Amino acid sequence: MNERKKLILTGVLLGNIVLMFLPWFGKGELRILGMEALLNPGVVLGTVGFMLGLWWLPRGQFPAALTGVLLVLAGEIHAFFFWPDAVVTLARPDPAFSLSFVRPGFYLGTAATLLLLLLTLAWRKQWKGEAKQTEHKTREGGAHA
Repeated sequence: MNERKKLILTGVLLGNIVLMFLPWFGKGELRILGMEALLNPGVVLGTVGFMLGLWWLPRGQFPAALTGVLLVLAGEIHAFFFWPDAVVTLARPDPAFSLSFVRPGFYLGTAATLLLLLLTLAWRKQWKGEAKQTEHKTREGGAHA
């Protein structure tokens, strides 16, 4: 994958992280930031895995990047269902309760993650092509050594 596309994906991920500083849930004085999602270990692992896959893993770029994006998305969905636990105790996740408190920051952050997922899937063929070229070069280099 060329550097321009890697920079676009990195920019979308960084934009998503910036959007986590916006209020995602709340009304009036109650404000729950998207940082709740960023504090989720799965989101942290997903972000690190995405960056490693994108920039430093020559053979496993696509699987690592895709897994990273999916972990970030799962963390955002988890934050949607379980953020009320920080404020009130519910017997079970209540999507209607969460929807009644959603602020635009949540929609923007989730949209950025979905954009990242779509771009990752759209550029999959380039990753696979590069992985085959790298594997082919490695085999040729090993045959000559």
